[in-house]
Amino acid sequence: VFWTQSMLNFHSCFLGCGTGAALLRIKSKFGVKKIGGSDLSKEAIDRVRQTFPQQKSQFHVISMTEKDVQIQDESQDVVLSLGAFAMYLYKDEMEIALKEALRMAKMGGRLCFTHFIEPNGRFLGTILEPLPKSQWEDWASKYTLKDIKIDQMIHQHDRYFVCFKK
Repeated sequence: VFWTQSMLNFHSCFLGCGTGAALLRIKSKFGVKKIGGSDLSKEAIDRVRQTFPQQKSQFHVISMTEKDVQIQDESQDVVLSLGAFAMYLYKDEMEIALKEALRMAKMGGRLCFTHFIEPNGRFLGTILEPLPKSQWEDWASKYTLKDIKIDQMIHQHDRYFVCFKK
């Protein structure tokens, strides 16, 4: 289980948060109170700020490949990206975004990214560049990622997710 009841008061950042639909689900299911995120779309950020008015200053218009100076180094307990890494970034950009996510994450913080497909996977039109699971193992070694878990998505068997600790 990636998200637990003990994480209710943790700081979490969602890269590619869109309008906040996934955050709303996480909040309703787990009661998480301290959330924030970023997205390239100003309209999406305007919408997520309306959805979470108490945290509106925690949502920023910025690319996942740029340093978000509004988020301090090692300040986040959880960093998520549910689809955005895979759908909007090429492999070299994914590594840049990974380094930014690691910058934000506290030591021992959890990170989870979804919707990758293997290079031999079926082209879906929404994935910029397939990423072999072995790439995550290489990055795990390079960036000393711990407890790495790579598995197929439950409802999208052609895609996989990766979760790990910093």
